Amino acid sequence: MDREGNDTVKGVMDVSKEYIKQCDCPEIQGLKDKPKSSREDHNWVDGDYFVNHRGGISVYCEECQDEFGPWSTMPDWIFLPRQDQLQDMYGNKWVDTMCEFGIWINDDCADGWYFENENKLGSMEQLWLAFVMQEKYNKTWNGEAWR
Repeated sequence: MDREGNDTVKGVMDVSKEYIKQCDCPEIQGLKDKPKSSREDHNWVDGDYFVNHRGGISVYCEECQDEFGPWSTMPDWIFLPRQDQLQDMYGNKWVDTMCEFGIWINDDCADGWYFENENKLGSMEQLWLAFVMQEKYNKTWNGEAWR
Protein backbone atom coordinates (compact mmCIF):
# COMPACT_ATOMS: atom_id res chain seq x y z
CA MET A 1 0.00 0.00 0.00
CA ASP A 2 1.12 3.53 -0.65
CA ARG A 3 0.87 6.47 1.78
CA GLU A 4 -2.73 7.16 0.73
CA GLY A 5 -3.77 3.55 1.39
CA ASN A 6 -4.03 2.53 -2.28
CA ASP A 7 -3.07 -1.02 -3.14
CA THR A 8 -0.18 -0.44 -5.54
CA VAL A 9 1.55 -3.78 -5.86
CA LYS A 10 0.37 -7.33 -6.34
CA GLY A 11 3.65 -9.22 -6.11
CA VAL A 12 5.86 -6.79 -7.99
CA MET A 13 3.25 -5.54 -10.46
CA ASP A 14 1.74 -2.05 -10.28
CA VAL A 15 -2.03 -2.41 -9.90
CA SER A 16 -2.65 1.08 -8.55
CA LYS A 17 -5.72 3.10 -9.52
CA GLU A 18 -3.42 5.53 -11.33
CA TYR A 19 -1.81 2.80 -13.45
CA ILE A 20 -5.22 1.31 -14.28
CA LYS A 21 -6.37 4.75 -15.40
CA GLN A 22 -3.23 5.21 -17.51
CA CYS A 23 -3.68 1.79 -19.17
CA ASP A 24 -7.34 2.37 -19.98
CA CYS A 25 -6.61 3.98 -23.36
CA PRO A 26 -7.10 2.79 -26.96
CA GLU A 27 -3.36 2.44 -27.59
CA ILE A 28 -2.93 -0.13 -24.81
CA GLN A 29 -6.35 -1.78 -24.81
CA GLY A 30 -6.16 -2.31 -28.56
CA LEU A 31 -3.31 -4.76 -27.99
CA LYS A 32 -5.61 -7.48 -26.64
CA ASP A 33 -8.50 -9.12 -28.47
CA LYS A 34 -11.70 -9.06 -26.45
CA PRO A 35 -14.22 -11.59 -27.79
CA LYS A 36 -17.76 -11.07 -26.59
CA SER A 37 -18.97 -14.59 -25.99
CA SER A 38 -16.28 -17.18 -26.61
CA ARG A 39 -13.06 -18.17 -24.96
CA GLU A 40 -11.69 -18.89 -28.42
CA ASP A 41 -10.08 -16.35 -30.70
CA HIS A 42 -8.20 -14.16 -28.27
CA ASN A 43 -4.55 -13.35 -27.65
CA TRP A 44 -4.48 -13.38 -23.84
CA VAL A 45 -1.55 -15.39 -22.47
CA ASP A 46 -0.65 -16.81 -19.08
CA GLY A 47 0.56 -14.04 -16.82
CA ASP A 48 -1.43 -11.18 -18.40
CA TYR A 49 -2.73 -8.86 -15.69
CA PHE A 50 -6.16 -7.31 -16.03
CA VAL A 51 -8.92 -5.62 -14.11
CA ASN A 52 -12.01 -7.81 -14.40
CA HIS A 53 -15.63 -6.72 -14.83
CA ARG A 54 -16.04 -6.50 -11.04
CA GLY A 55 -13.00 -4.26 -10.57
CA GLY A 56 -10.78 -7.00 -9.15
CA ILE A 57 -7.21 -7.62 -10.28
CA SER A 58 -6.65 -10.98 -11.94
CA VAL A 59 -3.84 -12.77 -13.72
CA TYR A 60 -4.89 -14.69 -16.82
CA CYS A 61 -4.38 -18.46 -16.76
CA GLU A 62 -5.21 -20.56 -19.82
CA GLU A 63 -5.88 -23.71 -17.78
CA CYS A 64 -8.23 -21.96 -15.37
CA GLN A 65 -10.01 -19.59 -17.76
CA ASP A 66 -13.47 -20.88 -16.79
CA GLU A 67 -12.95 -19.24 -13.40
CA PHE A 68 -12.92 -15.74 -14.92
CA GLY A 69 -16.68 -15.50 -15.16
CA PRO A 70 -18.85 -14.95 -18.19
CA TRP A 71 -16.87 -14.31 -21.36
CA SER A 72 -19.43 -11.67 -22.27
CA THR A 73 -17.77 -9.47 -19.64
CA MET A 74 -14.36 -9.67 -21.36
CA PRO A 75 -14.84 -6.41 -23.34
CA ASP A 76 -14.92 -4.63 -19.97
CA TRP A 77 -11.59 -6.08 -18.83
CA ILE A 78 -8.71 -3.60 -18.66
CA PHE A 79 -5.37 -5.04 -19.74
CA LEU A 80 -2.45 -3.98 -17.50
CA PRO A 81 0.88 -4.54 -19.28
CA ARG A 82 3.83 -5.74 -17.24
CA GLN A 83 7.19 -3.97 -17.52
CA ASP A 84 8.58 -6.64 -19.89
CA GLN A 85 5.52 -6.27 -22.14
CA LEU A 86 5.97 -2.49 -22.21
CA GLN A 87 9.61 -2.95 -23.19
CA ASP A 88 8.52 -5.29 -26.00
CA MET A 89 5.94 -2.73 -27.17
CA TYR A 90 8.69 -0.27 -27.98
CA GLY A 91 9.57 -2.68 -30.77
CA ASN A 92 13.32 -2.17 -30.91
CA LYS A 93 16.18 -4.47 -30.03
CA TRP A 94 16.44 -4.79 -26.26
CA VAL A 95 19.86 -3.10 -26.02
CA ASP A 96 18.72 -0.19 -28.19
CA THR A 97 15.50 0.08 -26.19
CA MET A 98 17.42 0.28 -22.90
CA CYS A 99 19.81 2.90 -24.30
CA GLU A 100 16.97 5.02 -25.66
CA PHE A 101 15.06 4.65 -22.39
CA GLY A 102 18.18 5.80 -20.51
CA ILE A 103 18.50 8.85 -22.75
CA TRP A 104 14.77 9.56 -22.35
CA ILE A 105 15.09 9.70 -18.56
CA ASN A 106 18.15 11.95 -18.78
CA ASP A 107 20.84 9.44 -17.89
CA ASP A 108 23.94 11.54 -17.38
CA CYS A 109 27.01 9.42 -16.74
CA ALA A 110 28.65 12.24 -14.79
CA ASP A 111 25.72 12.55 -12.38
CA GLY A 112 24.40 9.01 -12.36
CA TRP A 113 20.74 8.29 -13.05
CA TYR A 114 18.56 11.36 -12.91
CA PHE A 115 14.92 11.79 -13.90
CA GLU A 116 12.65 14.80 -13.68
CA ASN A 117 9.50 13.05 -12.50
CA GLU A 118 7.20 16.00 -13.18
CA ASN A 119 4.14 13.79 -13.61
CA LYS A 120 4.80 11.85 -10.39
CA LEU A 121 5.05 8.48 -12.09
CA GLY A 122 4.87 6.01 -9.22
CA SER A 123 6.32 2.77 -10.58
CA MET A 124 8.55 1.30 -13.25
CA GLU A 125 5.40 0.23 -15.15
CA GLN A 126 4.17 3.82 -15.14
CA LEU A 127 7.59 5.06 -16.22
CA TRP A 128 7.85 2.55 -19.08
CA LEU A 129 4.26 3.23 -20.13
CA ALA A 130 5.04 6.96 -20.28
CA PHE A 131 8.13 6.20 -22.41
CA VAL A 132 6.15 3.99 -24.82
CA MET A 133 3.31 6.50 -25.12
CA GLN A 134 5.72 9.39 -25.74
CA GLU A 135 7.95 7.57 -28.22
CA LYS A 136 5.30 5.61 -30.16
CA TYR A 137 2.27 7.90 -29.97
CA ASN A 138 3.74 11.31 -29.05
CA LYS A 139 1.47 11.50 -25.98
CA THR A 140 2.22 12.65 -22.44
CA TRP A 141 0.28 11.88 -19.26
CA ASN A 142 -1.21 15.06 -17.77
CA GLY A 143 -2.49 13.41 -14.61
CA GLU A 144 -5.88 12.64 -16.15
CA ALA A 145 -5.34 11.49 -19.74
CA TRP A 146 -2.77 10.99 -22.49
CA ARG A 147 -2.49 14.17 -24.60
